[in-house]
Amino acid sequence: MAINSTGIDACAPEDCSSCTADCSSRVDLKANVIELTTDEGEVIRCQVLLNYEMEGRRYLAVMPLADNPDGDIYLFRVAEGETGLENIEDEEEHSRAAHAFGIAMEKAQKERLQS
Repeated sequence: MAINSTGIDACAPEDCSSCTADCSSRVDLKANVIELTTDEGEVIRCQVLLNYEMEGRRYLAVMPLADNPDGDIYLFRVAEGETGLENIEDEEEHSRAAHAFGIAMEKAQKERLQS
């Protein structure tokens, strides 16, 4: 899935008239649902599964809410300065991010069970 440049929805709506950011996709890392816009202009609503760190960088794991019979999960790198999401093009980085996601999910589940 190719994703356009995306912006984190961190500004107030009244700022839009003077803003120059490309907000074709709105992301709020504290929200449970985000909307991503593909290169083809399709908007995909996704459940945020986890916002986690690996090797000093932030990553976001999301799962599309519709048309996802296989339960696919997509991983993105949070851009420097948290100004958007980036596709993980490098296969090795993606593999490490997927492994880190699995470990982080296990840890989060254990913490939920203990509380």
